[in-house]
Amino acid sequence: MPRQPALLGHFLLAKKVEGRSPRTLEWYQEALEAFERFCSPQGFDPDPTQVTPLHVRMWLAHIQETGVSKSTLNSRFCALRAFFNWCVAEAILERSPMSNIHTPSVGTIVIPVFSPEHVKALLHLCPPNTWWGARDRAIIFTLLHTGIRLSELTGLQLSDLNFTSDCIRVRGKGDKERIIYLAPEPQRCGMRWMCTFTLSTSLTRQ
Repeated sequence: MPRQPALLGHFLLAKKVEGRSPRTLEWYQEALEAFERFCSPQGFDPDPTQVTPLHVRMWLAHIQETGVSKSTLNSRFCALRAFFNWCVAEAILERSPMSNIHTPSVGTIVIPVFSPEHVKALLHLCPPNTWWGARDRAIIFTLLHTGIRLSELTGLQLSDLNFTSDCIRVRGKGDKERIIYLAPEPQRCGMRWMCTFTLSTSLTRQ
């Protein structure tokens, strides 16, 4: 097996053992394979021992020229840096070729937020007397009041809801858990959805 694919596999295995999420492992693999695809047509050897700072800078410039976002450029940079740092830790390299290359700036991006009119329009499409409407209202109010990620919300289990202490337990990146306060409105919507769903399921079975 060529040296580069073998090292990539070893690197991904090491990060998996460290507890990186499947999506993070995909992110590492996509970035490193993109770097390898760039090296070959340029006549560069993607073997870590042959990569120089010039090769890395040419790759970063190439990514910039494709018109990708600054955050994508930054993520590709971080993935490649993590790989070379691992090579140093494993004594494959004495020094990373990226040690003197600064992280690309992502700048400050202002994300548009929903206006009160947008929220009202969304809620208007969620009739609370239906199980799916009650469900969607619970989702909307929970996202609005807590600011948790969509992936964190979809990963919630009934055991994560604690209406006695007014909180929910969410699992974020790296499977890290944290407790979030749940305001009265999303609590009411959540309980209404559970009651409506239970009643709907009971009637369907009958």
